[in-house]
Amino acid sequence: MKTLKYIIRNAFIGMGIGSLVSCLITIFFFQNSNSLGIPSFTQMFSSNSQASAVQLLIFAALGILQGAANKLFKNERLSLLAATAMHYFLILIPLMLSGIYLHWFAIAWSSFVPFLLFVSVIYCFIYLFLYLMHKKDIEKINRRLKQL
Repeated sequence: MKTLKYIIRNAFIGMGIGSLVSCLITIFFFQNSNSLGIPSFTQMFSSNSQASAVQLLIFAALGILQGAANKLFKNERLSLLAATAMHYFLILIPLMLSGIYLHWFAIAWSSFVPFLLFVSVIYCFIYLFLYLMHKKDIEKINRRLKQL
């Protein structure tokens, strides 16, 4: 039951973040579009609702996969560097495959490299933020332990 709750929660997180990002991309880069997806992707379907449903399923799958990738950091046998490297690739590879299918970028180095850089920068910012949060928590725990 706990695993099912975790999967459902991550699926909804993936759908929420994916939908928000897709909406923002469409608004800023495809102002004349009548759907909430990349026009070349939505045109592959007979209706916008079908395209939206497929997008939501992909976003849910990304959320589940990325949530599962977070479990690497709980593995005490892995060093922080190994867990981070594996986590990065477990985040990046499904994201790239989704990006190709959802037409986020063309299959060419000229559009893939900026996507890779963008994702990597976002990953680094999130990683740094979480690292500093955990470091602060550890320092707080250590201060409390010293007081005992």
